[in-house]
Amino acid sequence: MNKEDLKDVLNYGLGSPGETTRVLTSEYMKLRPISSRKDSCRKILTERATSYSMNGFDIIDEALLERVLLKSDGEFALIIFADIFASNNFGVQKRIQLVIENLDIILEVIVENYNKLVDNVDRCNNFDSLILKAKEFINDEIGESIFEVKKVSMVDNVWESAIKSDEKNSEKWRKDGFGAWIYRDEYNKSTAFGWRVFTNQMHNKQLPLHWQNTEQNKDGNIICKVIANGANNVEYKSGCYIATVCYGNINSIEVIKLREFRDTKLSKSFLGRLFIKFYYTVSPSIAKRMVGNDTINKFVRKNILDLFIKFIQ
Repeated sequence: MNKEDLKDVLNYGLGSPGETTRVLTSEYMKLRPISSRKDSCRKILTERATSYSMNGFDIIDEALLERVLLKSDGEFALIIFADIFASNNFGVQKRIQLVIENLDIILEVIVENYNKLVDNVDRCNNFDSLILKAKEFINDEIGESIFEVKKVSMVDNVWESAIKSDEKNSEKWRKDGFGAWIYRDEYNKSTAFGWRVFTNQMHNKQLPLHWQNTEQNKDGNIICKVIANGANNVEYKSGCYIATVCYGNINSIEVIKLREFRDTKLSKSFLGRLFIKFYYTVSPSIAKRMVGNDTINKFVRKNILDLFIKFIQ
């Protein structure tokens, strides 16, 4: 079975990770207007444990519940994965082996379904961090090092979320969420390719940004000052783009996929480069009108961008 067929099964099969994600996320979003992220996570997981128990299955006991809540730290996507892991780790050992073997695809299905249903503030934007937490969780629960989890510093962890490009050696060179070149060894330096760890308070995320791209306006939105132009960075005076506004974060999985498509496909052809030029001309003015309009953002995200991303994968 190829990846796409497997992903369809995991997305739409009865009792699949996709179905579980949609059910739990819908319940989660009912609580979010009146509860914090951590309180909402606790309530959903407690109700899930009670439901299992009433059906005669001691799948999530109190100790596991507390371990999951501690590991997740309010990240609901990990709560969903922990529920899927626990239910597949109960009874039939073969099922948990399938979860372990297909971990990345399962997490991808969870994040894609989850991000479609939540508001921008609750979106899961750091996929690499989620994978790391899931692997650590599995190792702890199984009681052995099934996955080799390399302990990394905060700076290294944030660097891993920067955008890789085929144009330069990705070990040392990457792009920030606005597309500006940053150099690994110039962390915390105000140089041509210097970068900093920027904490986005609105989304509670740490982002790798070129030091000139860390300024915020009065609404708390990050201002793009420089972008890449070939091997160098140049001044950029326009605002944010349509995709960034729709997904609420310059480092969201979807925005990264769109930028990768731009860099690896569109930029390689004449027509593609014309489209890029056109997009960067009209996008900022459209994006300004979309800021804060959740209805339009959700419509564009669901009916245009999500479908396009699925098409290019």
